[in-house]
Amino acid sequence: MSQEPRVIQVDGVITNNTLHQIRQDLAGWKNQDPIPGGLIVLLNSPGGNGEVAMQIGRILRRENAQAFVVSQCESACVFILAGAVVRAADTASIGVHAGRLTLTNRSGVIIKEIDSSQSLENSFKLTSFNSQANQYLSEMGIRNGLIDAMLAHQTKQTYKLTELEMQQFGIVGFDNQYLRKRGDLFSTLPQADRVNRIELYNRTLSVPRLCKGQNGNSNTFLECYKAVLFGKIPL
Repeated sequence: MSQEPRVIQVDGVITNNTLHQIRQDLAGWKNQDPIPGGLIVLLNSPGGNGEVAMQIGRILRRENAQAFVVSQCESACVFILAGAVVRAADTASIGVHAGRLTLTNRSGVIIKEIDSSQSLENSFKLTSFNSQANQYLSEMGIRNGLIDAMLAHQTKQTYKLTELEMQQFGIVGFDNQYLRKRGDLFSTLPQADRVNRIELYNRTLSVPRLCKGQNGNSNTFLECYKAVLFGKIPL
């Protein structure tokens, strides 16, 4: 019996609890990567703890996760998205800004902003985080333009990436090795179901737009995803 896809939803503020839950969800599980995917992560988050988000992103990369922004993915959420081998988002759903030092409560809600310019120690902490973020994005194959866009927006409000920027920075797209592997898999399907790599790429990246509103139920989202992949829903 083939493995069923596992769907994980990341909703709300990203905290240590988010990381703990994902580790629990994946404990003892091995991704056999069925069609449309083995591990599918649905993102709807305003951000949160950036260091935790990078830890989650590394887990997603190790597990060949596919990530879809179903509403918004802002601030630290972008690090989770970057970790996936498939990254798809609709226009104006990804928001970025520069890293900030904050104090939060247990729920991850910011209760105080820390001005890094008032302390050498805090200034060092922020510089160290920016260096970690740059290294992480490079590790995930994301182009330098994204970290530049983050650092250019030193505000609480996020800057919404344009569709062109999302593509240029590589925050949407496929890991190249994974695309080749999936393309090979789809080429072995019965003739009526075969999808070439270009179709696979374009159809997968259209899923957030074409399956908008289908994320309330995992099975509904998966059915919509498969329908888009096999051309049953026109682009």
